Amino acid sequence: MLTQSQIEEMRNLLENGLRELREEAGRLEEQRLRLSAPEVEYEERSRKDTGQLALEEQERLARDREKEMDDALLRIGAGTYGTCLACGRDISMQRLRAVPWTLHCRDCAAAEEGGPGPAESVEEPLRPAPILPYRFQGMDDAALAAAAQDELHGDGRVETVELSLRVENGQVLLGGVLPSDRQHALLLSLLEDDLGLQVVVDEVRVDRTAFERRDRAPGRAERPPRPEEVMIEGEVEPEDPYRSVREGAETSPADRMVPEKEEK
Repeated sequence: MLTQSQIEEMRNLLENGLRELREEAGRLEEQRLRLSAPEVEYEERSRKDTGQLALEEQERLARDREKEMDDALLRIGAGTYGTCLACGRDISMQRLRAVPWTLHCRDCAAAEEGGPGPAESVEEPLRPAPILPYRFQGMDDAALAAAAQDELHGDGRVETVELSLRVENGQVLLGGVLPSDRQHALLLSLLEDDLGLQVVVDEVRVDRTAFERRDRAPGRAERPPRPEEVMIEGEVEPEDPYRSVREGAETSPADRMVPEKEEK
């Protein structure tokens, strides 16, 4: 049975979740208005139609989740929250924190869904896929990650040599190393504020010493060789006769005698 402090914890978690859902509903409505604007070009109309379908699905999921959270708050008020609807056993706090609107314990949920048994399942917070900005809609995770990286490279203010950026379920996961806290803050601002993406994992480390070596310092990449320094494939490096004198290295004889310069 849940303690009073655990019940209050779950009540706060559900109320915060509802508040976030309602804020998201406002953003969805703004996006709906943008998608409803008429377009002349066929490709633009087709793209908006695709975005409209995705938006409707997201709105449906949000309504379903809102009802589940409201029902969970009602169960808290009735004193039945945290009890499995199928077997009557207590639902673990680990599962409640991960899925606060759940009606079933882990074992019963796995049996009902035909999923893995309790020893194989892992409780993780469920994160619904976010609504992407219009410019990124229709992209899969790989394309979205590539687009975000292109934007960072084009901006040029964040050192991306040691940065790791990937996307899962439309959400950004960051890792790697940056040379300063300022670049770290700028990275988050570019991704979240400018591009409108959602960063759910930020494991970027700030390590100034990693960029102090000349070859890794921002803007200090190794100079590419000049054309005259690049040998053509199959070309033999010319021998240095002075090196043979200094180091005793063998050298091939000349093809012909070089006459001495005549004295005047």
